[in-house]
Amino acid sequence: WFGGTSGDWFVAPSSPDQEHLPQLQELLFCYDVPPPPSLHLKATVTTSKDKTLGWTISKRAGVASLSLSEGQTASVAYEVAVEATSQTSSAFRAEGSIVVQNSATVAATLASVGATADGGFAASVSCPGVTFPHALAAGASLSCSFGVDLPDATTRTLTVTAGTSGDVEGVTTTASIDFGSAVVSTRDTCIAVDDDKYGYFGVVCGALGTKKVFRYALTIGPFACGQSCYHNTASFEAKDSGAAGSATASVAIDVSCDPGCTLTPGYWKTHSSYGPASKADPTWLQLSQGPDTTFY
Repeated sequence: WFGGTSGDWFVAPSSPDQEHLPQLQELLFCYDVPPPPSLHLKATVTTSKDKTLGWTISKRAGVASLSLSEGQTASVAYEVAVEATSQTSSAFRAEGSIVVQNSATVAATLASVGATADGGFAASVSCPGVTFPHALAAGASLSCSFGVDLPDATTRTLTVTAGTSGDVEGVTTTASIDFGSAVVSTRDTCIAVDDDKYGYFGVVCGALGTKKVFRYALTIGPFACGQSCYHNTASFEAKDSGAAGSATASVAIDVSCDPGCTLTPGYWKTHSSYGPASKADPTWLQLSQGPDTTFY
């Protein structure tokens, strides 16, 4: 309030001895320096993730093999079991809101609003209806939203920056990304179970550790003579992800063959030791009286 920075009025305090005034050694000026105008920035973060159930299937037959005759059928018992044996987490995501408040007495020119999670994961930021650069009036605020996909549930720091040009300074703030209170969406809690021979079993739903067993019997056969294998496959498909699995049970089949009468009476008459064929068929020797056995 002196109105200047030098002059004769800058003197030491008065003294009773006006002839010997003390020397002025120090002059201290005190005043307030207002901070440069700037923005206020606030970020709110929520987290989410998926938990996906993993299912297994097994199938077994009541017998490993069957010996049948031609035209014969058999009933075989089967057992199919499905179980939720694992649970994996995925789709880690952080999202939320960003509010930019202009507390200055002049308009601020916003050049950008951005956010990045530790590890260099850049968030997608949306400020509806705003094109940068954007003039943010004194006392006004701007609301934006952000979202960023992350590889795991590691706790990270989100760094949010509002950049400016002009007299109003930009600002940076941080917020924590914590999956301890994440919103969890559970997937593949239900599967559809089917069998290629029996048909559709139905839908099984549950949590980790859920187990369902289907027991049934199938009539199999008849089979042609010889050896073969009867395969029966059960399968499942998860409702959300489409993940699938299958299990097959096989039964070895052995069907005895009846050779029948494959040669004519004329052959046997001519192929004994009595001729006239030049070589007798040794099959005659399997009969009690050989070629003298009554035939047909």
